[in-house]
Amino acid sequence: MAFATSVAIAVGVVFLLVGLLLGIGWWFGLVGLVAGAGLARLHVQRTVERVLVAVGAVPLTDAARLENLVDGLCVANGIAHPRLMVVDSPARNAAILGLTPRHSTLVVTRGLLDESTRIELEGVVARQLALVKSEHAALATVVAAIAVVWAGAPQRLLPARADLLADLDGVAYTRYPPGLIGALERIAGSTSLDSAPRWTRHLWIDDPVSPAHGRAGSFHSPIDERIATLREL
Repeated sequence: MAFATSVAIAVGVVFLLVGLLLGIGWWFGLVGLVAGAGLARLHVQRTVERVLVAVGAVPLTDAARLENLVDGLCVANGIAHPRLMVVDSPARNAAILGLTPRHSTLVVTRGLLDESTRIELEGVVARQLALVKSEHAALATVVAAIAVVWAGAPQRLLPARADLLADLDGVAYTRYPPGLIGALERIAGSTSLDSAPRWTRHLWIDDPVSPAHGRAGSFHSPIDERIATLREL
């Protein structure tokens, strides 16, 4: 079942229970299902655009290499082509967000595009697309939408060591661990984006918050641990 549908059902159940407790009846739950799901989806969609505006992401139109990689991986793995955006920053990082697998957005930094080899970039793209197919990207996007108004506490809803699992899923797509290993080695220590809101930290391949501002509250495993795990494959 799609994650967005699960959220809608959960909202409807809450309204239904409230309706029964207040003696209003089952119709309150039905109304709540429709209205709550619609409002939730609207809020999440606005959150996606808010993230893009905050980090200065613009449509990517000049990266045929990335387009080809995305096209090939999407076709091979049955994934809808994401919208491609770029952040004009020397940092090396990438994020994936979107409420459904058919409507996702892949964000990459200019530093990642310009400095990564084709194999490394393929490893990153495969990893991010794996998050879309598993619907973890949808969960992460909903969590970001909640964290906007709830001080980041809902980020505890994310599964532990999710980034390690995403790394493994991405490698399963390419069947070439050295690609993602090389990308993570290149990414290490150069992921900071001053424009990235703290409530988006979990959306990126590694924490965009500068080490100078502390890594407390980070939801990413250390990159050296992730690399070591991939080298064991």
